[in-house]
Amino acid sequence: MDNIPNEEQTSAPVTAGGLDLMDCLYAVKKRLWLVALTTVLGIGCSIVYLARTTPVFATRSVLLIEQRAAQVVRMDSVEQTDARYLDVMNTLVETMRSRTFLQRVVDNLNLQENPNFLPKNENGIPHTKEEAVGVLAGCIKTSLRKNTRLVDIGAEHANPEIARLLADSVAKEFILFGNDQRMASAQAANEYINDELSKLQDKLHRTEKALQQFPQVMHTGPTEQNQDITVDQLKDLNARFSAARAERLSLETERARAIENAHNPEELLKLPSVAGHPIVAPLLAALVDKESNLVVLRQQYKSKHPKYITAVAEIESLKASLYQKAMEASERISISCSIAKDQEDKLSKSVAALEQVLAQRNRDMVDYNTMKREYDSDRAMYESMRGRMKEIDVTKGVDGSPIKIVDSATVPGVPIRPQKFMSVVEGGLFGLALGVAGTIGIHQFRRRLRTVGQVEKLTGLPVLGALMKRTKASTENPKEFVLHPQGNDIESFRALQTAISARKKSEDRRVLMITSAIPGEGKTYVSINLAMASAQSCAKTLLIDADMRKKTCSRILSNVANTVGFSDVLAGNARLENVVASTEVPNLFFMAAGENLRSPAEWLSPAALKSTLGKALEEFDQIILDTPPVLAVSDSLIMAAEIQAVCYVVGAGKVQFREVERACKLLAETGNQPLGVALNFMEKQWGNEDYYYGDYYAKAEYEAVSSD
Repeated sequence: MDNIPNEEQTSAPVTAGGLDLMDCLYAVKKRLWLVALTTVLGIGCSIVYLARTTPVFATRSVLLIEQRAAQVVRMDSVEQTDARYLDVMNTLVETMRSRTFLQRVVDNLNLQENPNFLPKNENGIPHTKEEAVGVLAGCIKTSLRKNTRLVDIGAEHANPEIARLLADSVAKEFILFGNDQRMASAQAANEYINDELSKLQDKLHRTEKALQQFPQVMHTGPTEQNQDITVDQLKDLNARFSAARAERLSLETERARAIENAHNPEELLKLPSVAGHPIVAPLLAALVDKESNLVVLRQQYKSKHPKYITAVAEIESLKASLYQKAMEASERISISCSIAKDQEDKLSKSVAALEQVLAQRNRDMVDYNTMKREYDSDRAMYESMRGRMKEIDVTKGVDGSPIKIVDSATVPGVPIRPQKFMSVVEGGLFGLALGVAGTIGIHQFRRRLRTVGQVEKLTGLPVLGALMKRTKASTENPKEFVLHPQGNDIESFRALQTAISARKKSEDRRVLMITSAIPGEGKTYVSINLAMASAQSCAKTLLIDADMRKKTCSRILSNVANTVGFSDVLAGNARLENVVASTEVPNLFFMAAGENLRSPAEWLSPAALKSTLGKALEEFDQIILDTPPVLAVSDSLIMAAEIQAVCYVVGAGKVQFREVERACKLLAETGNQPLGVALNFMEKQWGNEDYYYGDYYAKAEYEAVSSD
C-alpha cells in the first residue's frame, strides 16, 4: 500500500520546532472567539481614542526663492543667501525652524497671550514666550520641494483659523527676516570695506613716500643712471685686471727661465722681456746690422782682409756688450714681476669694490621693484573696493527680496488627524493581530500533535492509520459507541490492521501491544476495533485487557470489571482456557483484566508473561493486548520488553509534544521499537489525502444499503 512506509525508512525521532501553518490555522479556528474579542476591543479602543482626541487641522503657504539674473551691479560677494546652491536652499528652510526666527513670529503675533493658540492655564499663570515658541515649533513644518525652488510652510493646529494665521505669518515674517538679514549683511560689508579702505589708504601714503625718497637713501646715487655707469666701469676694470694678470704670469715664466739660464746669454736673449728691454734692444739691433754687413763683406773679401777683420772684431765687441746687458736685463725681470703683481692686486681690489657696489645696487633695485609692485597692487585693490562700496550704496534702493509668496494659506475644512475610518480600521487590525498572536502563542505554549506530518516528524515512526474524530451521541452508551463504528471508521481500522500486518513481515510476530503516552488518547477504542478487524479477516484473535488498573476494555466487553482474567493467569490462580470468553463477533475472543492486584507490576514477571502468551499462541492466530499508558505506569514498559510488536496510539489534540517524545524514548529503551503510530481523533480538516479516504467506502456502503 502507498500509505505504508517500509521499515527501513523509519528514522530517529526529531525534536519539534518552528511553526506549522495548518497547526496555527487550527489554533486560530479553535479560539476564534478570542480573535473576535480582541478585534472588537481594538475597534472599541479606537472609538474611545477618537472621542478623546482633539482634531488637528493643517494648511500651508508656498514660497518661491528666485534665482538672481545677471546684473550690471554685482552683488555676489555681499549677498549671503544666494539661492543658486542647494545647500543654501536647505539652510533657508532650516532657518525657519530656528528659535530666533520663531521668536520673531511669536513677538509679532503676540501668541503667548492668544487664548486661541495657547489655552489659558488652570492656575491663571500667563504663558511665557518660551512656551509659545515651543508650541509654535511643533506646529510649523517646512520642507523644500525636490528639484524646485518652492518651499512649503505647513501649519497644524486645533483651530483652523490659527493654522492659516500661522502659515501666512511665518511666510511673511521670513520675507522680512530675509530683508533684515540682507540689510545687516550690506551694513556689515560697508563697515568692513570702510575699515579696509582706511587701512589701504594709509599704506598707500607710506609706500608712495618711500618710493619718492628711495633714490636718496640708495648708496650709489640715482637708480637707472648709476646702474649703467657701474656696469661699464666693472667691464673696464675686469679687462685691465685680466691683462695685468696675464702680464704677471708671463713675467713669472720668463723669470724662471732667466734663473735657469743665468749663465747662458744666448738663451737669455730668447726671452721676450730680455730681448725687448731698453738696454738690450738697441744692442741687439746693432748686432743684427753688423752681422748683415759681415755677410756682405764675406762675399767681397776674404777672412784676412782688414775690413773683414775689423767687422768681425766689432761684432765680437758688440756681442760682449750685448751679453753683459742681457745679464743685467734678466736681473731686472724680478723687479718687473713685483710691479706687475702689485698692479694686479690693485686692479683686483678695484673689481671687488665695484662688484660690491653693483650687488648693493641690485639689492636696492629688488627692494625698489618689490615696493613698486606692492604699491601698484594696493592701488588696484583700493580702487576695486571703492567701486564695490558704490555698488552697495546703489543696490540698497534697487535690489528687492528674492523670496515671494506664490500660494497663501487657506482655512482648512477637514482635519488631517485623527482619520476616523483609518483609526477604526487600524484599531481593528491591531486587535485582530493581537488576537491571532495570542491564540498562536497559547497554542504554542500548550502545543499538541494534530497532523500526520507532525507525528511522523516528531516520532520518526510511520503513521499506519489515521482514525477520524467521532462524536458520541448523548443517547449512545459507550459499548455501542465502541462496538459499532461508522462505515468510514471500519475501513480505517481495516487499513490499520493491514498496515500492521505488512509491517510485521513474519508470522512469528503475532502478539501486538496497543499503548499510548497518557490516558484519554483512545487506545482501548483502537484495541477493540483493531481486534474486531483482525477477527473479520478470518484470523482467530484474542483481545487481552492488560490494563489491570483501569480495566476499561473489561467494562465495555464483559460489563463486569472484577471478573477472573489476565491477572489471575499471571498469578497462577486460574487457567488460560477458563478465563477466555467468546464475543458476539466471530473469531474474536476476550480475556478480562482479572482481579485487582496490589501491585500489578510485581506480577508481570517475564517468565509468567512469556508462558501465558505462549499458551495463548497455541490456540489463537493473533493476540492484541490493551496496555496502560506509558507515562502513567510502568506496566507497558515491562510488557513491551517481552511483546513481539508494539503499536503506539497518539490522540490528535490530546497529547503534547513533550509527552510523545518522552513516551517514544521510554519505549525505545525497552528495545522494542513500535511498528508505527495509529493517529486517533484526527479531525477532518487536518486529514491527509493519503490517510483520509474512508468517506469513499462509507458512501459506497450507504448507496448499497439504499439500493436494497
